[in-house]
Amino acid sequence: MSRILVVEDEQHLAEGLRFNLAAEHHDVEVVDTGEAALAQLAANPTRFDLVILDVMLPGITGFGVAADLRRAGQFVPVLMLTARDSPADIVRGLDAGADDYLTKPFPLKVLLARLRALSRRAPRPAQEVLRVGDLVLNPATPLEDLKEILPYIDLVNVMTVEPGFGGQKFIPRSPEKISRLRAMVPEMEIEVDGGIDAKSARLVVSAGATVLVAGNSVFAHKQGIAAGIKAIRQAVV
Repeated sequence: MSRILVVEDEQHLAEGLRFNLAAEHHDVEVVDTGEAALAQLAANPTRFDLVILDVMLPGITGFGVAADLRRAGQFVPVLMLTARDSPADIVRGLDAGADDYLTKPFPLKVLLARLRALSRRAPRPAQEVLRVGDLVLNPATPLEDLKEILPYIDLVNVMTVEPGFGGQKFIPRSPEKISRLRAMVPEMEIEVDGGIDAKSARLVVSAGATVLVAGNSVFAHKQGIAAGIKAIRQAVV
């Protein structure tokens, strides 16, 4: 049995979902606005195992609800359920933070199967919001949520390594993130620094970034600093 929050403003559909999910022994609660859903989840982030979320809601849309949840570091699985079936809408929903997207009308058995698949996924821990003075970093913020402010940013620095005992480890998704930022704002300068080796430097440069300092590559090179500098230069040229 799962605890499911249904966010749907069409009463007949909401009650149909409640009836059919309850018949499958799920504990179901229904709200009809995005604001009510966010309030429920903010008050008790672990109360629900799954959220079924309509897109066309009065007030804040389903896209906004999903994005707000992810910004708040909440990763309860979200299934968007909507009549909006264009590829652009599906991409927008998934990028906003939905885990799955099902268009209306839909066979009940397909909905139930997708809910079972979502419930099998291990919950992801909430990521801590980091604060240093007036600077705030929320690692959970999707790139899509930065679209409005990116045009006003001249320079962005992308972290390419994660710290670890005994050395730093390259973050494999860094080139993908750099490429997406480059596509959003082609004229923006993207820089990386720290701990990457020559191979990693080549990856991030090909994705559209400038390597400022490759500290670990330079200072920990087996043949010395000069050899480390040479290796980086050869990699990024």
